Amino acid sequence: YFGTRYEAIIKEIRSTPRKHADETSWRIKGENGWAWLFATEKAALYTIEETRGKGVPERILNGSPPESILTVDDYGAYKNLGLKRQSCWAHLLRVAREGESAEACDLHQRLTALFKELSAIVTTPFARPERQRLHAAHAEKIQALMNEMFIERDAQKVQIRIRNQGNHLIEALLHDGAHLTNNHAERQIRPLAVLRKITGGSRSRKGAETTARNMSILQTLKLEGNNLVEHFLKEKLLSLMI
Repeated sequence: YFGTRYEAIIKEIRSTPRKHADETSWRIKGENGWAWLFATEKAALYTIEETRGKGVPERILNGSPPESILTVDDYGAYKNLGLKRQSCWAHLLRVAREGESAEACDLHQRLTALFKELSAIVTTPFARPERQRLHAAHAEKIQALMNEMFIERDAQKVQIRIRNQGNHLIEALLHDGAHLTNNHAERQIRPLAVLRKITGGSRSRKGAETTARNMSILQTLKLEGNNLVEHFLKEKLLSLMI
């Protein structure tokens, strides 16, 4: 009944310049697998795979415009995709908040203040020259944090994460409407995580594919603000009656 709508969602994900991605565990026939999410503001695409390797995002995002920005967590599979990448600030702040030393607590406060600065910037009207200037200024702040000497191990742990992410923490400044966090992806993957808790996963490869397709279409309709019955099923039922 859903026909080619799943393929249409894939095309929409690829063509939209601002995207998010996330992944979570999913069992297939009792074996460990992975459920992947790729999302825009108006579309959600799920695919359930036996691997967590980089080949999945390479396949799904192949053909995306090179100026696209992908907001993700710090997982290595999203590197080297040929897209601009924004690292999630929510995850960085969460790691920083776990520190117990005075040095780590001070670093967390400084990062929180920096995040508020960046959040104010990305919500202002986009003007490229000004954004480029602000990006350069904040790149210096990120570099200073990377070069700072920390004594406590919990503060060093946060600094290692900052070094790994570098200017990916501020890439969103150069893209109109881009987000600093991956919260949108986490919200979109939650329905699948809830389904996993209820069902325990899929009993077959075909069942996993069906789940991914159906959930993609249902969640996309929700993001579009459409009602499943009014938007889709009524038309199908009328066509069957005719």
